[in-house]
Amino acid sequence: MYIPGHLSAGYLLVSATARWGGRRPPLLFAEVLPVLVGTLTPDIIDKGLLYLEITDHGRTIGHSVFTLMALSAAAAVLFLVHRGAGKVMGFWLLGIGAHMATDLVDDAVRGVLHGRQLLSSWFLWPFLDASAWNLESAWEVFPGSRLYMALEVAVVIGAVVVAGFHVWGKLGTGGEGGK
Repeated sequence: MYIPGHLSAGYLLVSATARWGGRRPPLLFAEVLPVLVGTLTPDIIDKGLLYLEITDHGRTIGHSVFTLMALSAAAAVLFLVHRGAGKVMGFWLLGIGAHMATDLVDDAVRGVLHGRQLLSSWFLWPFLDASAWNLESAWEVFPGSRLYMALEVAVVIGAVVVAGFHVWGKLGTGGEGGK
């Protein structure tokens, strides 16, 4: 998935968790911003390593479920020591999880459309990596994948609509957000 899709999926997720928690809209600096940074973190790590020619693939340590588990353990410890910082790190991890989930959905859609696997090997890095599968590059698959593009556009539109409702709710209630 591309940057707008990851950011939109993260925003929809943090918006849903805020509503599930009984309040709306989500807090910008304590919740939204860490989630948005988290949605970009796996690509910042892995594309940076690829660009520096440290790895051969654009999905390695930053996209690994084991990295997410280690960071989650660190967040739990941080939360016990300093609740505020641990909560922000928890929202950051929520963004990383959203990124990984959207990449898994992206690969599953491509797998269905192009006869590839439904579980990506990068998810289990370092035990498996992208070379464990004989994959076409995303650039070769993308032009024929209209369903994939439609799903990403739908996620972006959904995020814009939800954000619009949040802004409208603030404007219509004197900044109280509907409460």
